[in-house]
Amino acid sequence: MEEFSIFNIFTLLGGLAFFLYGMNVMSTGLEKLTGGKAWNGNHHCDTVIVGNDGNAGGFR
Repeated sequence: MEEFSIFNIFTLLGGLAFFLYGMNVMSTGLEKLTGGKAWNGNHHCDTVIVGNDGNAGGFR
């Protein structure tokens, strides 16, 4: 088994940093795509999935 070194810690932290950066970029892109309407006060995506009138898919 390989020894655990400071290089392993830096690699782990670097991978975590890239992951969090990618999540931030993806979140910003989705927010721009939806016009900032994806999140309401409760942090649910109900306005995108259900619609403003509460009908799923716009069906009446």
